[in-house]
Amino acid sequence: MAVAVLIQRMLAVVFAGLVLASKGFSVVGSNEVLYLSWHAESNVAYQVQHAADLDDGEWSNAVDVVVGAGNSIMTTVTNQTGEEEASHAYFRLAKTYPSAEEAVFQNMLTPVYYNAVSNDAFRAEVDRFVYYAGKEGFHHPLMDGTGQVPSYTVPGWGEFGATKPVMGTPQSYHPASDLQVGAREVAVQLFAAHDGVVAVYRDADKYRHYLAITMDIMDADGVVVGKISTLYGHIDLDLDEADGLWMDGKAVQKGELVSRNLYSGTMGGPHLHFEIRYYRADDAGAEEFYGGPAYSEPSAGPWLYGYWDPQIGYGFADPVNHGFAF
Repeated sequence: MAVAVLIQRMLAVVFAGLVLASKGFSVVGSNEVLYLSWHAESNVAYQVQHAADLDDGEWSNAVDVVVGAGNSIMTTVTNQTGEEEASHAYFRLAKTYPSAEEAVFQNMLTPVYYNAVSNDAFRAEVDRFVYYAGKEGFHHPLMDGTGQVPSYTVPGWGEFGATKPVMGTPQSYHPASDLQVGAREVAVQLFAAHDGVVAVYRDADKYRHYLAITMDIMDADGVVVGKISTLYGHIDLDLDEADGLWMDGKAVQKGELVSRNLYSGTMGGPHLHFEIRYYRADDAGAEEFYGGPAYSEPSAGPWLYGYWDPQIGYGFADPVNHGFAF
């Protein structure tokens, strides 16, 4: 088999995102020169790596480049294994995503992320998820089909990241935004922030009734890297269903009506509790993972209060990172 064909097949099988830009694979002296190109994503650092043998897992950095959005770039990669090793040259494209910890508006992330060293695999996993999740633009939960949004307020205690004190001492954070509509109205239409599948919940400790819209988040190669689950808390499912609005298990599209009623008896007055949860790819997407000392892992990073289940979830999104200035 010709060396060029063999390398092209290896690239396609091992890392489908790496494209052979030139079918010519030439040997110059003792060095092999391969020309590669790929479609670059915004703010992602790319590194071409090579190995003589896939089985030993020894990958060496060949070249580092940082590119902007939409560029098709070409780089020269020199493999130092020698002419006699030409048929065993493997290449892959490694990506480094922006650090979620350096975002202007901080998402509230699991302490497992903040406590990891900079090159930790879990930290890289979270950075990758947050990068692709942030590309998901949301529909305003109060915006109807004509683009109208009723007047609403977000009280200080209902802002994302507000502290929740017990006896005057902060114990945890508010991982959501509370929207009070008009003069604390209850007949309020709510719309899907994004595509997904709806699940409804009754008798929940925190929210009484709520619904959640869950969708998979995929990377540029179509691999599921996690889930977004957006909660609509303090709604009245009984009134919704009496109105003929049955949502449990329904697949919805962004902007579709999901509820017509807030619960009149909510503490602090009727309001929408709008919460964006980030889950890991293998989570069910409905688990609780943050709150009081019943959980084992104390908060870390810029978040000082509350405890987490370290085995579940990535955290909570600041709504501004999905286009909302609540």
